[in-house]
Amino acid sequence: SVPNKEGYEIIRSHYAISYFSTKPGKYTVTLTINNAKKKKIATKKVTVYVNNISFPFKSIKFAGKDIGGTQTFSKTSGALKIKMNKTYKLKKIEVGKYDKASYSEYSPEPTYIPVKNGASITLAQKTAFKSGVRDDSYYDSSYYDHNYICPVTFVRITYVDTLLNTQYTNTYRIYLKK
Repeated sequence: SVPNKEGYEIIRSHYAISYFSTKPGKYTVTLTINNAKKKKIATKKVTVYVNNISFPFKSIKFAGKDIGGTQTFSKTSGALKIKMNKTYKLKKIEVGKYDKASYSEYSPEPTYIPVKNGASITLAQKTAFKSGVRDDSYYDSSYYDHNYICPVTFVRITYVDTLLNTQYTNTYRIYLKK
C-alpha cells in the first residue's frame, strides 16, 4: 500500500477481465468503472483483437509430410506447401542453403532464394563446408570447418497478422537423411 496526497492509504491490486468470443475479429469494448459507492468514476473504450488461433500455421509440409521437431526426410525433392490459419496471411517463402557465396568472414549464412507456395524444392546435399579466410598463421580464428550429420535446408516464412497488421518471420529446418 502507498499513501496518496491526502495521506490515505491506497491499496494496489491487479485485476483481469476476460472476454470470450465465438469468432475472431476486431471489437470495441466499453468499460465503466464505479467506486465503492457505485458512483461512475470513468468510462474507457478499449479495442480488442480476438484470435482463437495462437499458432499462425495450419500446416507446413515438405513432400506431403509435416515439418516439425527433428524429423528427417529421405526424399531429396518435393513440394513445399504452407497453409495459414485464419487472421494470418502468407507474405513470402524463402529456401536457404549453404554455398560458397554465403560464407561470411566468421560464420556461414545460408543463401536464400524466394519460392512460391506449393513449388517443388530440392534439399541441400552437402554436410561439410568451410567458412572464413584460411592463412598459414599459427592462430587463425576466422576459419571454421562445419559438418552437419544431415544436410540442412532452411525455410524462412514471412507472414502478416491481419488483426494487428504486424509482420513476422519464422525459420524452419529440413534435414535430409543420408
